[in-house]
Amino acid sequence: MDSEALETFLAVHRRGGVSAAANALSRTQSTISRRLALLEREVGAPLFERIGRGLVLSEVGAALLPYAERVAAAIGDAKASVEAARSGGSGTVQMATVGTLANAALARALRRVKAKYPDLDLRLQTATSAEVSAKVRSGEVSVGLRYFEDRSPDLDCRVVQQERLVVACAGRTGSPASA
Repeated sequence: MDSEALETFLAVHRRGGVSAAANALSRTQSTISRRLALLEREVGAPLFERIGRGLVLSEVGAALLPYAERVAAAIGDAKASVEAARSGGSGTVQMATVGTLANAALARALRRVKAKYPDLDLRLQTATSAEVSAKVRSGEVSVGLRYFEDRSPDLDCRVVQQERLVVACAGRTGSPASA
């Protein structure tokens, strides 16, 4: 099982079919089909089931998925690390955060990082908490900021900030009910 086979498997899964995976990977459909067939032969079972015109993961495909995502994430991290080492603090860091966490405090923290590493390309996208975890798992992003700890064993989660909650109530005088 090699990284290209797993990359093909992930592309077919994420794109929902061979044609879309071929477009995403700049390969022909026959190349994608052949790579997928070789991987299925290697694992000894189909990785997808045809549903209408699309593909969904088989039981074996679902079992392989988290491991393929970890391999893809590790390869992405390795490439970024090598690039940063080669260029002395440059490279790209992909981040995902829940939209409400993309606030002034995060902007200040990112400005400090950018000041220390001016050649670093920081890229930030917003998502829901579940999507943040999924993006980290898949290797789409290196760092995710979300609400509540994700207790999945395949993620390393650390609480970095506690939010201060403030209760807002209408006063007794001038409340909408008395107007």
